[in-house]
Amino acid sequence: MDFYLDTADLKEIAQGVAWGLVDGVTTNPSLIAKTGETFESLAPKITKMVKGPISLEVISDDHEGMLREAHQLVKIAKNVVVKIPMTEEGMIATRKLASEGIPVNVTLIFSPTQALIAAKAGASYVSPFLGRVDDISYDGLELVEKIVDIFQNYDVATRVLAASIRHPVHVVECALMGADICTMPFKVMQQLFRHPLTDKGIELFKAEYVDFVERELNELTEAFARVASDSISEGQLEDIFRRCTQLRDSGTTMGLELVTFVADNLCQVLETIRNGAQYDRAMIDCHIDALALVRTEPYRKLRPEQLPEMTDGLCRVLERAHRQLAAAMEKRSDS
Repeated sequence: MDFYLDTADLKEIAQGVAWGLVDGVTTNPSLIAKTGETFESLAPKITKMVKGPISLEVISDDHEGMLREAHQLVKIAKNVVVKIPMTEEGMIATRKLASEGIPVNVTLIFSPTQALIAAKAGASYVSPFLGRVDDISYDGLELVEKIVDIFQNYDVATRVLAASIRHPVHVVECALMGADICTMPFKVMQQLFRHPLTDKGIELFKAEYVDFVERELNELTEAFARVASDSISEGQLEDIFRRCTQLRDSGTTMGLELVTFVADNLCQVLETIRNGAQYDRAMIDCHIDALALVRTEPYRKLRPEQLPEMTDGLCRVLERAHRQLAAAMEKRSDS
């Protein structure tokens, strides 16, 4: 089943496209008016954002006026579908447009017979408004089901575009019935992602992962505490480097930018020592102080640029480590 967005809001459309869920867009004069932008300005933008069908609605009551508008609308882009109301005049316009190869979405369908009439007139789409049927204490989903059944009975090519969708259950039921398309407000599309057990699972995962990062911070700090002030063994260096790499990767996974920055900076300092730079406990102590800071809740979630003094200091330490490595390499080459 295709998902359409029932909106004229460019931000909503852009987000839906980013999710990969928007197969088309339906609009109406009311939705366009809510944006505060003119139709002439807005419609071309929408047709460029989404490659699929874009339903643009006529406002005339007579078929001649509808046809004039329709011929102007299809000039906007090749993916425009003309939205025509389910009226007698609308069906005259639909038949004429269909004969010209112009796709029509017949809107405001509230009965199976209306849908059948629209299909016989040559409509490419029919839009039953199930939410509005529910509003008058009838069953909107039953309406969609009857239309789908009738179209399947006679192999009708017209696609059933379920409209006036109020919540995710409408989407699920329409999919089960075999509706071709659901067009929905942005809010409903957002709700399709949600489930309380998913949200709970994510929060549990985050809590467990924060505990994991906290343990890694503790273990790294303790490992440093076991190192002498004037020297570090090869085994100690490799153990600390491994723990530091794990902490950096964990910070990246969790989106903890400050943790990642401190761990990555320390990894680079340790790398210079592995490659021959002199072990300098003062440089390491700067990182131990930084790790003690980022392990606290208020600071853990900050970005590096929010603590410029600390991050600049660590960058200077790294520069000193690289200078020491360069000096050590030059000394080795001289000898």
